[in-house]
Amino acid sequence: MKKISSLLVFLAILLSGQNTIAQLSGTYSIDSTGVGDYQTFTAAVSDLSTYGVNGPTVFLVEPGTYNEQIVIPAISGASATNTITFSGNAADSLSVVLTFNQSSFPANHVVKLDGADHIKFQKLSIQSTGLFYSKVIIFENQASYNTLSNCHIVGQSVSYNYEDNAVISS
Repeated sequence: MKKISSLLVFLAILLSGQNTIAQLSGTYSIDSTGVGDYQTFTAAVSDLSTYGVNGPTVFLVEPGTYNEQIVIPAISGASATNTITFSGNAADSLSVVLTFNQSSFPANHVVKLDGADHIKFQKLSIQSTGLFYSKVIIFENQASYNTLSNCHIVGQSVSYNYEDNAVISS
């Protein structure tokens, strides 16, 4: 009887579509070669927004160029104690590059912190390659207590429409 009831509970959870994966906590790796826990920033952010955190969470990013655009929403469980850190896993911040070529106004960013709090970026280069739309980092919807340390933030040098080409925007 015990086996049947355990099986029924398992099936009920499976069929209900409820998420049974625990919140994130600890150290994970991002490695575009497929060796790490995540291949992209986007995949890591997806799990953060889906599962939240229940302790300090660190993503060590292996050297390489990551051509992607990320939006980090408010993350459940993030706090002054339960920070979320994206850190280059090399001494040189130029060895890890998060870059994107924006081509339109609604998507004018490489990184958008959309209400996200307690996010840290360390030892990374974040670079826009868009020409007309080249914002690098946007803080929106009261994104607070976020830190950039030992990072290279690189935008485009243009002489027009400065607002669409801000390196950091809030």
